[in-house]
Amino acid sequence: MNWGLANGADMLRFGRREGTDHADSGGDTGVLSGATAFDCLRTSANVIVVHLIEQDVGLRANIARRLFGLGFHAEIYTGTREFAEFAPSDGIVLIDDANHSGGLIGMISELDAVGTGLPIIAFCDKPTIAGVVAAMRARAVNYLPLDVNDATLADAIAAAYHEGEQKRSFLAKVATCGKMIAHLSPRERQVLELLVEGESNKGMARVLGLSPRTVEIHRMKLMGKLGARSPAQAVKIWCAANLAA
Repeated sequence: MNWGLANGADMLRFGRREGTDHADSGGDTGVLSGATAFDCLRTSANVIVVHLIEQDVGLRANIARRLFGLGFHAEIYTGTREFAEFAPSDGIVLIDDANHSGGLIGMISELDAVGTGLPIIAFCDKPTIAGVVAAMRARAVNYLPLDVNDATLADAIAAAYHEGEQKRSFLAKVATCGKMIAHLSPRERQVLELLVEGESNKGMARVLGLSPRTVEIHRMKLMGKLGARSPAQAVKIWCAANLAA
């Protein structure tokens, strides 16, 4: 199925979830085929939100209609500047490579400046190998041709969203581990770092000039603060926290 260009009533600009439908160019606000305005705007926790960045009004409306038809919720933007004004924190970004004079890398840089970190899928009429490579290096998770079929499009969006959720969960865990490490006393942190290096209690005592019993007390306290049931768990928390460094 080709995304193609819309005409007439298809040139409907979908309102944001907080607003109402309105036409981009002052024309009539048409009704999407097989759907009511309520059907198009309804969202739920299990519906993936696709943030579509596309300058062309007709193409934008047609892609948004297609996304709704595939079961996604489409939020539309004329460019990265408008996207930055809303700075959404959930979903994925679908962006036309032809939207910016600075190219896809320039657009992704502007999106990154917003700080949402949402997964990005780029598309254009005829992708080139060089363009795809540049997109991947700029952190796009996929690059699709304009005439991509429904199944491939839906799978790409679902995969990008899943990847984004995994990354978000991972970063949340890293941040949590970092906060726990920050609550350790300087001595407890020294003991933990030596534990990470594989030192025994006797070895730590020798390095720190403490008795093995004192080292054991510090180790028990730090494990309690970290919620670690074993030295191995404490080491994992330390390693995770240092991924953010």
